[in-house]
Amino acid sequence: MSMHKNRSIIILASVVLACMPAATDAMGLVKSDAALPEAQINNASSPAEQNSSLAGPDQSYNIAMGMVWNQYSEDIKYLNDVLNDYVTKNITSREALQSTTSLYILTSDTLNTVAQLKPTAEEAKDHSNALNAVAYLKFSVWNLAKYFETNNTLYSQMAREDYNVSAGFYAKRAGGPSP
Repeated sequence: MSMHKNRSIIILASVVLACMPAATDAMGLVKSDAALPEAQINNASSPAEQNSSLAGPDQSYNIAMGMVWNQYSEDIKYLNDVLNDYVTKNITSREALQSTTSLYILTSDTLNTVAQLKPTAEEAKDHSNALNAVAYLKFSVWNLAKYFETNNTLYSQMAREDYNVSAGFYAKRAGGPSP
């Protein structure tokens, strides 16, 4: 791998690492006094389906959005792990491609979940931020997979730009840090 290509991927890994503390607090978004009905959650295939089977409409939307933000945080952590393993040469570009392809599928499912949720007027801005954060993460993962496939640094640069946009939308979420 040339020095320039390695530098681009290291820069992307640094960006992901720098944003990790902001992404890891998404678990605190779900605040409910009621226990979640485990059987309903285990039988639903996505938070959108879970949303339709839980208590009240506002509470169920908030629970589903909390799950979406949790999935987003998990995807960021996994992406960070893949980048770290690749930069430290613990995995090959082929293994990194396989990992990012799997992550692309998971992120696509999360994006589909967000698109299916029906926010109230009060929740519309947070919903839009979630939709954009997940969509740009999906773009970032796709570009990173293309980088691992082709070693073309243009893809890693686009992945970094998309990631930064995604992180910006994440920072604007309800209950998130001020922009």
